[in-house]
Amino acid sequence: MEKEKPLREKLLAAASEAFVRKGFHRATIAGICERVKANITAVNYYFGTRDALYQETWWHCLTESMRKHPPDGDISPDAPAEERLRGQMRALTERLTDPETKDFFISQMEIVNPTGLLREAMHKELNPLWEKALSVVRELLRPDAGEQKIYFCGSCIASVCIQPMLMLRMRQNFGGGTGDGRP
Repeated sequence: MEKEKPLREKLLAAASEAFVRKGFHRATIAGICERVKANITAVNYYFGTRDALYQETWWHCLTESMRKHPPDGDISPDAPAEERLRGQMRALTERLTDPETKDFFISQMEIVNPTGLLREAMHKELNPLWEKALSVVRELLRPDAGEQKIYFCGSCIASVCIQPMLMLRMRQNFGGGTGDGRP
């Protein structure tokens, strides 16, 4: 028999669903608590404030996502640049297609409708991943490639992974298609 999750974990899971589907501004403490049959005072007890719940939810989701899908794709740092880039993009694609990972979609909601509550955390955690990807792109391009070209190439590569997966997850979560990528 599976052991029941502690209430704090249940609240984080319910909050992640709410923040992905509704964003920070439309998700309510009452709705989150209702999903796990908890009193709203549980949020105050475990997190203090709604803002803190939002921040902790994102951190929790990111930690779980990175544990499950290491950003380097389990490729050695000594591997050739092509292999490291392939590993990074595979890990990103796996994160995006895994229905249990929510950090990316909470981040997207934050970008679309910013609260400012995740700005520092996202910068601290996501910028190093981006810089690591750009360093591999830098290795693959000519030595005289400018930073703008490196940035654009990195953005194009990441977009090839992100855009189709984002559209698929949006269809799965919000309807508007078969859920398998077909309209």
